[in-house]
Amino acid sequence: MVNRIPAATSAILVPTLALLTAGAARADGMMVAPWGFDLHETGQTAVVIHDAASGAETLHVLPGFRSDASDFAWIVPVPALPQVGVSDLDLFREAGELTAPAWRSRDSTWGCSEYDYYTGASPDDNGVDIIDDRVVGVYRTLVLGADDASALADSLTAWGFLHAGNAERTLAVLDSYIARSWYFVAMKIDPEAFEDWQTEDGYWYGVMEPIRLDFAADEPVYPLEISALSAAPSTEVRLYTVAGSRLTFPGATTLYANRVTDGELQEIRDAYPAFGALVHAGDFVTKLRRNYSPDEMTEDLVLAPDDDGGEFHQVFHSGIPLTAVLLLGTGAWLRLRPRSRRA
Repeated sequence: MVNRIPAATSAILVPTLALLTAGAARADGMMVAPWGFDLHETGQTAVVIHDAASGAETLHVLPGFRSDASDFAWIVPVPALPQVGVSDLDLFREAGELTAPAWRSRDSTWGCSEYDYYTGASPDDNGVDIIDDRVVGVYRTLVLGADDASALADSLTAWGFLHAGNAERTLAVLDSYIARSWYFVAMKIDPEAFEDWQTEDGYWYGVMEPIRLDFAADEPVYPLEISALSAAPSTEVRLYTVAGSRLTFPGATTLYANRVTDGELQEIRDAYPAFGALVHAGDFVTKLRRNYSPDEMTEDLVLAPDDDGGEFHQVFHSGIPLTAVLLLGTGAWLRLRPRSRRA
């Protein structure tokens, strides 16, 4: 069941930074490996743009994985019929750079002005509708609708997305989404894409080509529940939001929050054109993070305005502050200075 939280206003972005490196791999949805192979998602990455006025959401997803299989599937549920396309990897990189912590030397100015700105359907005869079937980037994609979880699981098994090892535990989660009339985007990975990924001890790992899903949504939704089926023991969810107010979700830690001014907007668009194209003056950019165990992924997320509401920017200082130097020096002098003796 979706965790119902009041909808945010204006546009909302929910991404997680992940690069095409051996760093933290992040994904959204459920990944399925063939029988006998290991496969885990180690994090969650998405960019979501939500327009409250029109009730439309755009979900950019950057999938990541660790597996000893080079042929697997990826399933993402969405609350309305989606359009599927290719996204831009720069969007995720720029979101992370823009909201990165500021580094300042304690040997320099302490002024508050110092601000480092990183700057048509064909129905299946078993109750499953194959609404769209095409190649998108490195994926063979199927957009599916169903009114019966068993029928959908049978179809996914016949198409190679599920098998005896995971079909039973997947059934209850599929039923949860079908009960809410959600759709599913099922994607098979082109094995040739693995030529560009890294290996370690017989395992493939990294991130793949991001995709874009456009669909109707009255509230900005982040699908999390299905991820429990393939999540690692500890999975990082890192979300970047852009909205009319500062946003949050249950248990999240805020790492960055800033309302974009006219002057900052131009800096953003000059330095980060992919991300800047999605931001407007007056929007509140927020960076959120939380780690989940699979048992904690019981509901999808709907972001809500943060009652705390203020601006926040992580700052890491290097060096020793001048104030501390003066205090330590004074203390040492008092202890070591010659003392007069009374006659």
